Parts: sequence; structure tokens; C-alpha cells
Amino acid sequence: MATTRLSELGFDPNVFASAIFEYSDLAIFLVSVHGENDFTYGGLNPTHEKLTGLRSEDIREKHPHDFLPADLADVIVSHYEECRRQKTTIWYEGTIPFQGVDTFWITRLIPILDNEGKVVQIIGASININDRKEIEQKLLQLVEFNQRIIDISQMGILVLDKNGYTLSFNEEAKRIFGIDNEDEFLSRRFDELHPRHAASWSALWEKKHVYPEVNFVNLKGEKNGLSYRVLPPIIWEKRCSL
Repeated sequence: MATTRLSELGFDPNVFASAIFEYSDLAIFLVSVHGENDFTYGGLNPTHEKLTGLRSEDIREKHPHDFLPADLADVIVSHYEECRRQKTTIWYEGTIPFQGVDTFWITRLIPILDNEGKVVQIIGASININDRKEIEQKLLQLVEFNQRIIDISQMGILVLDKNGYTLSFNEEAKRIFGIDNEDEFLSRRFDELHPRHAASWSALWEKKHVYPEVNFVNLKGEKNGLSYRVLPPIIWEKRCSL
């Protein structure tokens, strides 16, 4: 037992737990378990109150549905119920609106069992991950911006993985290569679809050559004069029709 180990190390378990609750950087909350889907709050530590604006005295002995939006309360109760049923620690990530602003959290729920093996309390510890979510959102916006640039470019652009499979292409590339069946184009390597150009493709792929102009026959049998290079991504530019 954790309390036994603390005693062996010379710590008073009650004092140790109180110090963790009061001074931890984690947002800690205490939940009393009364039965299936029946939970009330016991209190919040100072960090939780500071980060969320909630107060222990305002939520003590209240069920989540007593003060949270119904859909959010349903989700929270489902996590508590999972912890109660499984009798084991669980983790989850969620979004909770506080003071009109969405906040992002990773939460750990720790069940406390009585002598009969029944979950009577749950200790919750949450980490605020707003900063991480902001970084993720900026990266997503950058990806979307880059994709928009690719989409409107007058050059044919292919994005391929390291094995030569096409991940994405813009409308100009679709026209240049005569792509009708997009699924087939995405499911086969580029050199398999254009075997007559396999040698130049391999040189381009392996040595990062730039070809100022080549004669190219697309999937529809149309002949074009193209220049292409690896940036990456692969950019193809139609020079003339043959």
C-alpha cells in the first residue's frame, strides 16, 4: 500500500496528501461515489480554483449536472462511471468551457476502494494543455494554408511519400497527367503508372535531378513537353504540347 510505503520512509501519509493537494501544480478535485452514475464533488485544490474560476464551496456536494451544461456533464459522468466500474485509473483528454473560454485538459482519475473493494471516492488530477492545443492549431492552419497554395497554383504539383506513392495533387497535375481514376492514382506508385518514364523518374527520385524538358505521355495517351524538379514536393510544369 502507498500509505505503508510513505510511513516506512518517515512521512505522515495524511500530512503528505494534504501538502500535495494544497501545493501541487496539478488541478486536483475530489469526487464522492454514491452509486451508478451518482457522484458529487468534495472539493477543489487551489490550483484548480485558480485555473478554472470555480470554488470548492460552490460545487461541494453537487452532481456535475447541477452546475454544468447537460452535454458536458454527461461526458464527465461517463468518465467517472468508467473509473467506478473498472476500479482502475483511467486517462482522458477533454475540452471544458470556463468563464466563456474553451480550455483543454488531460485528466487522470484514481479510484479509492474501501475494504470490500467498492469504489467510494475518486481523486482527479488534471493538466492544462491550452499551450499545446494552440501550437497544434497553428500547425493545422499552416498545413491548410500550404494546401491552399498548392490548390491554386498554375503548376502541376504532386506530394509523394518516400516510397513513391502520391499523397496529394492539385487540379493542374490532374490535368497534366490525365487523371480520371483518382483512387487508382493514389494507390499505385508513380513509376508503375508511367513505366515508359521509369528511368528518368528513378533518377529524379534518387538523385534529385532537375529535368529542364522531357517528352511525357500521360495516362490518356496525350503527349506533352514537361519540365520537372524535386523541391519537395514534385513540381511539374507544362512547356508545350507535342
